[in-house]
Amino acid sequence: MKQILLVGYYGHKNAGDDWILGKLKQLIQEISGQFQITTLKHDLDEDQCQECQISKWSLIDIWITLKTCDYLVFGGGSIFQNKTSNRSLYYYLGILVL
Repeated sequence: MKQILLVGYYGHKNAGDDWILGKLKQLIQEISGQFQITTLKHDLDEDQCQECQISKWSLIDIWITLKTCDYLVFGGGSIFQNKTSNRSLYYYLGILVL
C-alpha cells in the first residue's frame, strides 16, 4: 500500500483548511483506495487513528514519515507565505528540504 503524507495548515480550527483536507482525502480515496494517508496537523483528533496523523511539532515523527512515505502532498491555505510570520514560510520550506 502506498503512503501519502498530507501537509497543510491543518488542525488549527480553521474551517476552510480542514474542509479542504477532508475533500483532499476523499478525492485520493476515490481515485484509488490503495493509499494510506497520514496528515501533519497542529491539533490531533482523538477520534482519528494515531497512525493517520502526526503532530506538526514532532520532528522525529515528521522525519520518519518523510523517509517512509511514497508521496508528499501540500494542500490548503497559504502555507508558503511570510505575511503573518517568516516562521511559517521557513517551517514548510524545511519540510520540503527534508
